[in-house]
This record gives sequence, structure tokens and C-alpha cells, in this order.
Amino acid sequence: MPLLFVFDRHPNDLTTLNVVEYADNLEEAIQEFEESREGVSSAVSEATSLLTEELQKEEAEVREASKSWEVSWEKAKEEFSILEKDFSVVGSDSKSYFAKLEEIANSINNPELKETEIKKNNELKDSWTVAYKNASKTISSLRELISYGDDFQKVLLGASLRIKIQSSITELEKISQQAKTLLTQLEELSKEGKKLISN
Repeated sequence: MPLLFVFDRHPNDLTTLNVVEYADNLEEAIQEFEESREGVSSAVSEATSLLTEELQKEEAEVREASKSWEVSWEKAKEEFSILEKDFSVVGSDSKSYFAKLEEIANSINNPELKETEIKKNNELKDSWTVAYKNASKTISSLRELISYGDDFQKVLLGASLRIKIQSSITELEKISQQAKTLLTQLEELSKEGKKLISN
């Protein structure tokens, strides 16, 4: 009976091709996250500005405005759902990225080189972790804002019955400003990710 030798095809995946794939995956995830962030920003901005314009007309038709808001806010919610998924992918890809960096550093035999690499990796990971945690908080705030926008739809429905416009405009402007602020904060994660990839 012939002897069969089973070779582990991946005893050491520390080839440039394999390692670069981790950086490429993270870079792609960050790019998709940035596109989603821009999509949410655009959808929220469009929804709030269209409704603000409609409600400020002299002969404002609150019922039509309510329908318009409902449609445009649903688009914003869909964009936010994509953003949440992309954020999750960034999180998982960054974990893989840092695990691979750790694996590489730990495979270095020279203690001085190893220590230097571990230190660089830890500094990079610490910076990334701060940016990611801040983005996570911002995503939570956006989730609350989306819920607030849903509640605002109910306010518009009530206003459709009461035709009370001015307070609706004020609330709408508040939603718009909060969204702009939160989405600008999320841009920091994209910037931090681009710095991460360029190192």
C-alpha cells in the first residue's frame, strides 16, 4: 500500500498575496461604507429639504407633504439599512485585518523587530478602535434619528388632519441638522480607514 502524504496547503499564509488580500478587503469595505454614508446623507437631505420647501409654500398642502415625506423617508431608511450592513462588514474585516497583522508580528523571530512591529500594530489598532467606537455611537444616534423621522411621519399624519404647519417645519429642520452632524461624524471612520490602509 503506497504511503500518502498529506501536505497542509496553508502552513503559513504569510505570503504577500495572501496578506494583501486582508488590506484589500478592508479597503473595499471602507469604500462601500463611505458610499453608504454619502447615500444616507443625500437621502436624508433630500427628504428634509423637499418637505421643508413644500411646507413653506403659502398654500401648503400638508397631506401631499406627508405623502412625499413618507416616500422619501423610506428611501432614507433603506439607505441607512445598507449603511448599517456596511458598517458591520467594516467591523468584521478590520478584525481579520488586525488578526493578520498580529499573526505576522508574532511570526517574527528577531525579538527587537517583533517588539517594534507589535508596537506599531498596537498603535494603529488603538487609533482604529477609537474611530470605530465613535462611529458605532454615531450609528446608534442615527438609528434614533431614523426612529425620530418615523415618529415625525406620524406627526405629519396628525398635521394632515389639523393642518398645523410651522411646528412641523421646525421639527423637520431639526432632523435635517442632526442628520448632517451625525453623518459628518461618520466620515471620520472613512478617513481613519484610509489612513489605516495607507500605512
